[in-house]
Amino acid sequence: MGKTQKKREEQEEEVRPSKRTCTNKPPLIILAHGAGASSNSEWMLTWKDLLFSATGAVDVVTFDYPYCAGGKKGAPPKAEKLIIPHTEEIRKEQLKYPGHPLVLAGKSMGSRVSCMVAGQGTLDVSAIVCLGYPLKGTSGALRDETLLELRVPVMFVQGSKDGLCPLDKLQGVLKKMVCSTKLHVIEGGDHSFKSIEQVACNVVDHLIKGLGQWLGAIFEKDQVLRICSCERTSYGQAAKVEDYLYRFKRLWDRWFLIRNMLSDFATQLRDARPQHLTPPLRSLGCFKSRGVDARVGNASVSTSAQLQTAVTVGYPS
Repeated sequence: MGKTQKKREEQEEEVRPSKRTCTNKPPLIILAHGAGASSNSEWMLTWKDLLFSATGAVDVVTFDYPYCAGGKKGAPPKAEKLIIPHTEEIRKEQLKYPGHPLVLAGKSMGSRVSCMVAGQGTLDVSAIVCLGYPLKGTSGALRDETLLELRVPVMFVQGSKDGLCPLDKLQGVLKKMVCSTKLHVIEGGDHSFKSIEQVACNVVDHLIKGLGQWLGAIFEKDQVLRICSCERTSYGQAAKVEDYLYRFKRLWDRWFLIRNMLSDFATQLRDARPQHLTPPLRSLGCFKSRGVDARVGNASVSTSAQLQTAVTVGYPS
């Protein structure tokens, strides 16, 4: 009983480390700026604080894309060219906070690039928060290809008067998206939601509370999936070992069966052998050297008689 209990505890210990690696740590949020302002703008600093208070994140990191880093001023390049520097910034921050869920957030262009980064599948992204997603391009064309490819939960925070993202167009895209989505509309807000001072405090509080609850539900679901994955990995390894042992046992049993069949066949061959095969079979050790009689046809002759017959008949050398 003691050995059984000890073995059970050892098996449980093998699973526990996997569960500990899947513990629900506070998220790491990477907040990317839009095309019109850098990471140190008032809008970005305000939303950095709001996201931090809403999620209890370990950190909300902002950064500048290369075209405006170090105070440089210039027109932003195509969003596709910002994927690499965006990804590099994420990986750098992940080294500081290993094991924390990753949430990508962005303002306008930054939200679109965040969706592109998540859509590549090279990073384990838990969720995306789009603050004023630019659904329409400068030419007025609908840019929904990136959104339709996403497999990560996305929350859209949009102003009801946002000219770059008409709500009817966005809702049509949301119906076609395969991932989990949530839309929070700021009534009267434009592409930048007006200024934070102009938005009523209760609206901001409702938004922040909803954002925190949405992310909390995602992390809880993700936590369950990770734990189940870890348990399946642990138990799956044990199942593989058990399967290998079962296969080995089957091969061992078959070997014994084949060995017994060969033994029975040798016995039958010995009992029904022709006379001229007697000495070669004796030379192979099928008979003992003494006290064994061999049957030739229905007659029984002694070993000495067999040897005499063999010498008389003759065998090829």
